[in-house]
Amino acid sequence: MANATLPRPGAAWLPGARSGPAQPLAGTPHAPAYLFWVLVAYILLEYTRPPVVSQLKFQMLVILVVPVLWLLSREHIWTRMLTLHTLFLVWCAKSLPIADNYFSVYVTSRNLFGILAIGIAITWVGSNLRDLRRLLWLWLAVMTYQALWALTHGGHGTGGMLGDENDLALACGTALPVALVGFERMSGRARIAMGVMAVLMVAAVVASFSRGGFIGLVVSVVYLVFSSRHRLRSAALIAAAGLLFFAFVPKAYLDELRTIQDTDEGTAKGRKFLWTAAFNMWLAHPITGIGGANANFQIGRYQPESFEGREYNERDWSGTALHSAFFTLIAEQGTVGALIFALVIAHQFSLIRRLRRDVREREDVPDDLRREVEAFGVGLNGSVVAFLGSGLFLSVLYYPYVWYFTVFAATLDLAVRRQLAGLEAPRAPDVAAR
Repeated sequence: MANATLPRPGAAWLPGARSGPAQPLAGTPHAPAYLFWVLVAYILLEYTRPPVVSQLKFQMLVILVVPVLWLLSREHIWTRMLTLHTLFLVWCAKSLPIADNYFSVYVTSRNLFGILAIGIAITWVGSNLRDLRRLLWLWLAVMTYQALWALTHGGHGTGGMLGDENDLALACGTALPVALVGFERMSGRARIAMGVMAVLMVAAVVASFSRGGFIGLVVSVVYLVFSSRHRLRSAALIAAAGLLFFAFVPKAYLDELRTIQDTDEGTAKGRKFLWTAAFNMWLAHPITGIGGANANFQIGRYQPESFEGREYNERDWSGTALHSAFFTLIAEQGTVGALIFALVIAHQFSLIRRLRRDVREREDVPDDLRREVEAFGVGLNGSVVAFLGSGLFLSVLYYPYVWYFTVFAATLDLAVRRQLAGLEAPRAPDVAAR
């Protein structure tokens, strides 16, 4: 019987693609087949929130079982990104015995553990490039569903961490860059699908009236233009899209955006007040921070006295959100936590930069694999940029998005390099059947 040849890294995940599905290389560890569908079920339940079914807490069961399955597996797939995520979790949990509100630290650490467990599942399942493609398309499909829901429900999502307008804008805005780069780099029905998804996500951000979501959209688009191989063409397309955007969006939305520049009154002044309090927390606890989710409860102790107005001098602001992922980070996790977080972001951009370079330099890489490395690699970087842009004004540090995107990026690097190794492997000569 003839030996099986290594599969070509095909485009079976693309709508209408002709090639067969890419399988994991022989001899490399991969997740059991059922785990892919478990992860699919988790994502659908957690990020679409179907009535009744989501209340069965299947998601919690997945979070508890995945690490056990991983530990019991014969070969443990791990990446440096997961190591960094684990370090951040451990650093957050270290405040349990020292924080004023230890229960908030526990809840935050439990949340980060759940994100890490799903990150392990994504890495394990996604080490098979075929399944990684499917997961990325699933994520885009779920966020498109949220966009459609927002357009028919006043800018709100389906609930949970997607119910609030700002949270909905964050979710759709961070998925948007992958759809935009996919529209630029892909072809055929895949390109059409990406384009439709991108339009719906932009419309959802507008429907949310979220200024933080708009800022994330803008900074991610700027990043994508500078990351494009055809910067002038991309800039021209974005400029044209921008003109259409401002020509057709509601006047009320434009009026809302104009308030961003009012930095000395209204909500902007309140944010500066809260950020100053957060900075004071960091000054008091520069190394360790005050503990996960403790900043809201501690604002009254650290609020500044230099702001004019009765609401700033006579009111205790304890219990108010800081409205910034960055100030939450330094106040609650201190300098060490901020450095770990910075390493997470830097590691993703370093991985994608090297992966794109190595794929460009190889002549034996199929065109479809080149396209998806560019589309998903640059798109995931854009997603992180969008998160950081929106996170400047939203308290979203412990939301899963940036953690998932960095895991997806590290898993993309792992899966593609397996495919590249397969291209280098010599093929055994066929043996005639006897």
